[in-house]
Amino acid sequence: MKNLRRRPNSGQAMVELALVLTVFLVIVMAIFDIGRAVYYYTAVQNAAREGARYGSSNPNAVGIQNAARSKAIGLNISTSVVINTDTVAVTVTYNFRPATPVLWLVNRSNVFTLSSKAVMRVEK
Repeated sequence: MKNLRRRPNSGQAMVELALVLTVFLVIVMAIFDIGRAVYYYTAVQNAAREGARYGSSNPNAVGIQNAARSKAIGLNISTSVVINTDTVAVTVTYNFRPATPVLWLVNRSNVFTLSSKAVMRVEK
């Protein structure tokens, strides 16, 4: 007769894999979202800088906003322009919504505001 033994831990490996894989995938998604946030923040900075650069040679509020929006293609940014006699200040903000549900624990509204301000002198 064959000795048929049943192993007592036959499903243990599958349960461990399910637990570890869940944590691993959440961490990978969080890293992906942080990368997206850095990319969008860089786009917001570039948009503010480009708007201020345009405003330094042509201090026109509508033109400055259009120049800033042209650098942030695909992002729904909001711009604020302050034109003084010597300087132009452009503030660009963007509401970032992460895809990872764990980042909701950091901020209950699930929206992170990315903002950048650039100031340049007006050329005369």
